Amino acid sequence: MIGACIFCAGLLLGSDLSSRGGPGMEIGASYATLSRRLDLVEGRFDASDVTPKFALIGIRWARPARTGLGTGTPEGELRARFSVGVSHDSQRREFVGETPILTAGTGRYLNFELLGRTPIGGGDSIELAVSRREHAVTDVANLLYPTPPPVLQSQRRLEASRLDAAGGWRHRWKGIEAAASIRWITPSGRSATDGTSYRVKGSLLGGAAEARWQLGRFRLSLAAERSAGDLDVLEQSDAAQVDRRIRGDALLQSLRPAASFSWGSTELFGSVAFERQRLPFVSFAVLAAEAAALDRGLHLDSDVHQVFWDVRIRHGFAPELSALASVRLGYGRETVTLADPAGTFSERLELRRRGIFGGGLSGQLGSPELTFFLGVDFALTASR
Repeated sequence: MIGACIFCAGLLLGSDLSSRGGPGMEIGASYATLSRRLDLVEGRFDASDVTPKFALIGIRWARPARTGLGTGTPEGELRARFSVGVSHDSQRREFVGETPILTAGTGRYLNFELLGRTPIGGGDSIELAVSRREHAVTDVANLLYPTPPPVLQSQRRLEASRLDAAGGWRHRWKGIEAAASIRWITPSGRSATDGTSYRVKGSLLGGAAEARWQLGRFRLSLAAERSAGDLDVLEQSDAAQVDRRIRGDALLQSLRPAASFSWGSTELFGSVAFERQRLPFVSFAVLAAEAAALDRGLHLDSDVHQVFWDVRIRHGFAPELSALASVRLGYGRETVTLADPAGTFSERLELRRRGIFGGGLSGQLGSPELTFFLGVDFALTASR
C-alpha cells in the first residue's frame, strides 16, 4: 500500500499486528524509494529511480476472536484503506564522451485495499480481500550533445499496476491459527513514446497460506504465496517495423517468516521476506538501455530476486489512541533478458535493485530500497 514497488508481495488476509476491537480509523504518511541500476564500464552507470510520498487513510471495524482462540486475528472485520501519493522519477545514463541521457518526470500512485472477514463457526472465518496498486508517470527525456543542437527532447508515458483478489478460510485453535486462500492477480504495464508502444495485460492464478503461533508474549508466523500464468504482450516499434503480440510466462512468489513481542502497551514486530517476480515486460523505472531495446523491436523479460527486512513498533498511549512507526529495507538483483523472439539476438543485463544510490534518506542508510511510515490509529470506542 505504501511502498514504491508495484509487483512486490502484499499481505492481504494476514495481520502483522494484533487488531484492536470495535470501530476505528487510521491516518499516516510514508516516504519510499526504488532504484534500478545497471553498472557500465569505468564507473559509468544507467540508473532509474522512483521516490513516492504517500498519504494514507483507513477505516475499520473488528470483533476479536473468543478468548484463547487464535493469535489476535479478528473473527469479524471490515476494513478499507486508501493511499495516494505523488512521485518524482529520474533516469540518467552516461556514455563515452560524457554524453548523458537525462530523464525526469512526475507521477502519481493510487492504491486501495478492501477486506472483509466473517465468522462461520466456533473458530472459523471466511475472508475476502481486494487490493490495487497503480503508478503512472510522464517523463521528459533530454538527450544532451556536446555540439549543436545541445538538447533533443522526447516524452514517454510509463504505467504499472497490479490488482489482487483473494478469498480464503481461517481456523483457530488455542494459541494457534492457520489460513489458506486462492488468489487472482492481474499485473499490467505500458511504455509509450512517439515511436514505440509496449502494453501488457493478463491474469495469474495462485494461492497463499499462513500459520501463526502464540507463545506467551511472543507471536510467530510463516506466510507463503505463489501465483503464475501467462500474460499477453503487445509490442510496436516504428523504427524496427515491429507489430507483434506474444505470450510470456509470469511468476510472483514470496516466503515470509515473522515474529512479534509485546509488553505493556507496546508491540514490536519484525519479518524477513524472500520474494521473486518474473514478468515478460518492464514498465517501471525503465532504463535507457531498455528504452533503446524497445526502439529496436526487442522483447524484455525481467527476473527479480529480493529480500525485504521489515520492523514495526506500535505503542498505545490510551485505549482510544495508538501510534505506529515502521521501516522496510529491501535489497535485490534483477536479470533483464533482451531478445529477438525470432532467436537471432539475445543479451542479458544484470541490474541492482536498491533505493537512491548515494542520495536522499536511502543513501544515508546504505542505499536500500526504503519505505518509512508513521501513522496513528484512533479507536472510536474504547477496546473491550
